[in-house]
Amino acid sequence: MGRLGTPTWLQTIWDGSDRSVYFDSDRRCVAMPLGGLGTGHLCICGDGSLRQWQIANNIHHIAYVPFGFFAIRVEESWSKSVARILHTNEFFEQSNFKPAPLVSDHLVPQEHIRLFEGYPLAHSTKFVGEYPIAIVDYELEDLPISCELTAWSPLVPFDSSASGMPIAVFDIEVVNRFDRTIQVSLLSSLQNLVGWDGTSPIRGVSNQGYGGNVNRQIEIAGRPAIEMLNVALPTDHPHFGELVLCCDSKDVSCALQWSDLASLWQDFLADGNIDIGSDGPSQRMTTWNGALCRKAKLEPRESLRTRFVYAWRFPNRFVDFNQKPDIAPRDRSRFYLGNEYAERFASAAEAAKSVIESNLLFEQTKQFHDAFYDSNLPYHMIDAVTANASTLRTSICVRTADGNFFGYEGGCGASAGGVFASGGCCPMNCTHVWNYDQTLFHLFPDLHAKMRDIDWLNNQHETGYLPHRVILPLYLRRLWEMPIGGPTNPAADGLFAGILKTYQQWRIAAEDDPMWEKWRPHVKSAIEYAMKTYDDKGDGMIRGEQPNTYDIHLYGPNTFIGTMYLAALLACEKMLPELSQECRKRFESGSRLYDETCWNGEFYRQVVEMNKYDHQYGDGCASDQLLGQWWAHVCGLGYVLPKDRVKAALESIFRRNFREDFAGFEQKPRQYAMDDERGLLNATYEQGQRPNVPLLYSDEVWSGVEYALASLMMYEGMVDKAMQLVKAARDRYSGFVRNPFNEIECGDHYVRPMSAYSLLLAATGIQFDRRTGTLLFAPNWPGDGLKSFFLAGKAYGTLHISTANDRFEASIEVKSGEIDVSQIRFELKGWKWNKLRAETDERPLEVEVTDRGCAISGFAGPIREPIKVFST
Repeated sequence: MGRLGTPTWLQTIWDGSDRSVYFDSDRRCVAMPLGGLGTGHLCICGDGSLRQWQIANNIHHIAYVPFGFFAIRVEESWSKSVARILHTNEFFEQSNFKPAPLVSDHLVPQEHIRLFEGYPLAHSTKFVGEYPIAIVDYELEDLPISCELTAWSPLVPFDSSASGMPIAVFDIEVVNRFDRTIQVSLLSSLQNLVGWDGTSPIRGVSNQGYGGNVNRQIEIAGRPAIEMLNVALPTDHPHFGELVLCCDSKDVSCALQWSDLASLWQDFLADGNIDIGSDGPSQRMTTWNGALCRKAKLEPRESLRTRFVYAWRFPNRFVDFNQKPDIAPRDRSRFYLGNEYAERFASAAEAAKSVIESNLLFEQTKQFHDAFYDSNLPYHMIDAVTANASTLRTSICVRTADGNFFGYEGGCGASAGGVFASGGCCPMNCTHVWNYDQTLFHLFPDLHAKMRDIDWLNNQHETGYLPHRVILPLYLRRLWEMPIGGPTNPAADGLFAGILKTYQQWRIAAEDDPMWEKWRPHVKSAIEYAMKTYDDKGDGMIRGEQPNTYDIHLYGPNTFIGTMYLAALLACEKMLPELSQECRKRFESGSRLYDETCWNGEFYRQVVEMNKYDHQYGDGCASDQLLGQWWAHVCGLGYVLPKDRVKAALESIFRRNFREDFAGFEQKPRQYAMDDERGLLNATYEQGQRPNVPLLYSDEVWSGVEYALASLMMYEGMVDKAMQLVKAARDRYSGFVRNPFNEIECGDHYVRPMSAYSLLLAATGIQFDRRTGTLLFAPNWPGDGLKSFFLAGKAYGTLHISTANDRFEASIEVKSGEIDVSQIRFELKGWKWNKLRAETDERPLEVEVTDRGCAISGFAGPIREPIKVFST
């Protein structure tokens, strides 16, 4: 394939120069979340510190809990001991640093600086962040060792229980690099934060919520551990809970209850063991810290690996976010929600036990990580997918005690409410923002199904429409026949997204799946509502009010909402046989009318009386004008508008909306790109065509839109331009001025960028359909080779396709699970098919070659073993 132009930025897209290691100033903003689905999280940062503590049912991006740290001590037989706290002070000074607007990941808490000033720290760090695993390599100049920390929380695709554990695991490996024996001690510390409200500052061991805190020594799988409680709190208190600090070694010393770092440090430095502590509950407004220490002898070149685990359990989640006050008056009820993980685990110790007595969860997590990164796709593209998958396991996602799954749009902070803001932004399950997410369905279809249950069985109005927000608890009155906010009336794009997301579940379900039978009448009611209310002329075109994700109401024919409707019609044609003819009729008419009405020779415009309404895009070029076509490709539904015009419109969007820099351009109301950065505007206008009040957020850059558009461009063969969009987004989140694991919009860890998973769908052209028993790979990746991760149903593995030397070779290696299909198909654009052979390790398979591709069949059962296909 011909690569793009100049040996500068464009070349870096393809030359493999993407950085997998964060070092120097590019570590400043790095903060990778640790925690499980619905458990809250804390972050391991580029400097080695632990920050952004959000495990106590709290959302507060700058929340800081002191004295959570690691330390190392080395003693040689012929010299005194040397010790270091395992993080660096390189970013304590920030006066000369200019952060990006609307972010706070660079902030090192002043309390953290105050507590550790004067103590010996690591000289520097190198940080490898490939979610869900982070590796921190410490530079310890005067110590004869190498020291590396691996931080992770279990992530096992399709297993929401294993991936929903309230734990953060820290594996520290030390290697003796010298030719003499040394003594090494590793220390892990944690503060008893039970009673803290999650937002108020903690100074040392003091906070207004503390008092009555008790640490006690217990055993977990035969290893000493520290359990942290607060005996002053009743069991129904919002901040009631417990923590555990444990180690996988039986030979550890313990500082059970300590409050003075200087005393602990002297004790640690003296002999590499710790035994200081106090008795009894903490005094009012104070707490205790706890620490464990492992000491071991290391022979020359010998290594030592030690696992420390933080585990937590805070069962009493209540509604602490703003809803309609006449529906949910919080002054009269606390509205208990609970946490699913607290129902599964009777204690924090029980949660920690699984990773103390077995390495299975790490092996499963690493297997997923390794399979994902074993690819020849551009690193920044893989990075976009995995980094944004972390959003699912941050505090913005909630699993209530009844097992349901909910999510905010993002977490309040610098980009929503200000740096010191707390709480979730725009609760709950916003259909028009979650519209863009493709990550949840593919990694955890069971939780995706929970959201569909809430849509159809709880939130849908009897007439068929779907409010775009959910009120909690679910027994309260719904947002029916009342203003919702952002936009005022139920979002049309959110309704169509609900149908299309249900279609994704329908394709992987068995014919007699009771889940689909529950949803069927509700999906039917939804599409009938759209036909009656939006498409009142019955010709497939929507002309009236169309509330949507830009927090406004569009009017008149436009392909942003129109293509979403057309894609939903195609989905319902397949799901609802009784409506198939009507859906087909309206789709064909609507597709023709939208093309005739909205096509202006370059792209699809909105046809509307501009002087009648504010916040319309009219003759402007909207980046989301083909969002429904993106959905149609993701779901294998084909084209909703003429193929040639889809590609022409994409060319126009890229030419008009993608900018090499933003110098001299006013981004409003929010700035998501700096002057010297690249990005895609949501809409642009020719001179003289910009409305007085344009589409709200026209002048903003949303990475979630960039990823969806890049995916659509890949489906259309525009891979070079697609990769420019992806590279521009990930360059903005490079670690220097923004956190690679926190793509913002209206809040931190925003949901929309989880559209990034569709990049893999487009590259591989995968379509898995259990109802037809087929798995299709129709790659849209250029060149003569593709190696990529794939998910199919409840299996994942590696796909490898090569067309080098005019020979077709393909292999499918299942890494986990099994693929339950009767046929695997390959389709390659422009490829001249010849005779093929297909086989497993044990037997040949049946191959049928057609003009479009080939079909492999003859499987003895669900596919677990590797499959190879090759030219003969």
